[in-house]
Amino acid sequence: MYLSRSIYRALKRTLSVALLIFTISPAEAEENIKLELPIYATKAELGYQSMLNSLGPKLVYLLGDASHGTEEFYAFRREITQSLIKEHRLRVIIIEEEWDSVEIINDYILGNGYASLETRELLDLALPRWPKWIWNNRQMVKFIDWVKDWNQNHTGDEQVRMLGMDMKEAILPSIERLSTLWTESLTTRQELIRLSDYWKLIFQYATGGLEYSEQSADVHRLIAQSLKRLRDLKEDTDPLLDMLDFANRYYQHYQSNFFEAWNIRSRYMAKFVHATIYREAGGGSVAVWAHNNHVGDKSADDVKGSGLINMGQLLREKIGANNIFILGSAGYQGAVLAARQWQNDGEVQPVSPARDHSIEQILFHSPWENPLLYWDTPINKERWNFDVLHRGIGAIFDHTKDDAETWSITNIARRYDALVFWRTTTSLK
Repeated sequence: MYLSRSIYRALKRTLSVALLIFTISPAEAEENIKLELPIYATKAELGYQSMLNSLGPKLVYLLGDASHGTEEFYAFRREITQSLIKEHRLRVIIIEEEWDSVEIINDYILGNGYASLETRELLDLALPRWPKWIWNNRQMVKFIDWVKDWNQNHTGDEQVRMLGMDMKEAILPSIERLSTLWTESLTTRQELIRLSDYWKLIFQYATGGLEYSEQSADVHRLIAQSLKRLRDLKEDTDPLLDMLDFANRYYQHYQSNFFEAWNIRSRYMAKFVHATIYREAGGGSVAVWAHNNHVGDKSADDVKGSGLINMGQLLREKIGANNIFILGSAGYQGAVLAARQWQNDGEVQPVSPARDHSIEQILFHSPWENPLLYWDTPINKERWNFDVLHRGIGAIFDHTKDDAETWSITNIARRYDALVFWRTTTSLK
């Protein structure tokens, strides 16, 4: 299916201006813009099954949301994931959340406890940290109920498990877990106590209780030394030590160099997913639920020599683009559930119509409410091979302020393997 010639002419005029903004001359724009912009399916829910069947076996499916508070993004991802479980041996779902929270959810879907709780009560228990709504919502309840039912009717490698891949919050729970595992040595137990005390100091710095200064840098060095001693004491080290090492480096850079902190977190998530493929999947595949900014290949973005990387880019480099499928999402306008400030409650806020010269605006001008783009051939991919604006809303968003930070310049055909779009979206429930 292709955009009509009249729509193309309108888009051509718009994109020529857009590419000028991206410092590409009109002549170059004429070379880049193609007459036919292919649409794989005019209605995504009717086209995604055909897309999945055409993919061939994949090790990892990276399934992105353009905001952490949009119902349609979460619902479509849930439907895709359920189809992958039924038809394509998907066996592990990794979400952008801390391991200790997802461990409770995993126990629940496997029938290993919490049987007296309703699913929403279980999520209240498992997800005490801000922002709770990201994983405590109606679509998550539907998915957990579905997976729990699947697991009740399947055994062994046919069962589905869930893991958390983030590393910013579950610091002290990680140390406590290691303390329960490593009980045989007094030296090890004492070292873990010291490590816990060091981290408590860091949290005082991070929350403003103490001045974040050279003193905090000294504590980070002490944490690094403590982790090294623990590795020396234990021949078979736990992956949690690795997580604590990444977390230490993340917080060490967070105040002074956020780009490097972002990269450290990205490296950890990519390493976690890569290890899970070969350690946990039992011959099946892995799906990752995270924001577009984590799953979409960052090398496709115009980051102006910043050195920024992300999980999707690193995984493509590590295991090969042919072994990964990356799905992005986008919406033109609607509503979103997000907090206006850090640690504030989420509130339903309007999302204004997309900016000119964005992928969202291009698709808004198509005749369809919910099309699916999928670059199933090199020719179709090449037809979308130009830079556009693309919106991404995180947990923090204030619709009354300038939204410049929510926009990036990217090449959609290089960032994703497919993209699903809605003209109008609603907030998570």
